Amino acid sequence: MQQRPSSRLLVVNGRDEVLLFRFQPKVAPFAGQVFWATPGGGLEPGEDYRGAARRELHEEVGLRLVDVGPEIAKRIARFALTSGEVVEADERYFLVQVD
Repeated sequence: MQQRPSSRLLVVNGRDEVLLFRFQPKVAPFAGQVFWATPGGGLEPGEDYRGAARRELHEEVGLRLVDVGPEIAKRIARFALTSGEVVEADERYFLVQVD
């Protein structure tokens, strides 16, 4: 099983609302199903979790921050990507507070 280290971002505004992305794959095996996820993604070669969090925040949310905030959680989970490939993800969650 492929290992997938990744950084996830809990982007929270002043009203304690959390940013989630809604997506609905168009191809099997999850075609038509609706998923919700925090911004974030896998580490690139040579990248650490904090660096990946900064990069993903810019790529997916459009925010460029030097400090993404504290790492507040970690989990290891097995799941299928939208491609159907099953991975074991080592996820680190960073708290990003925005206006």
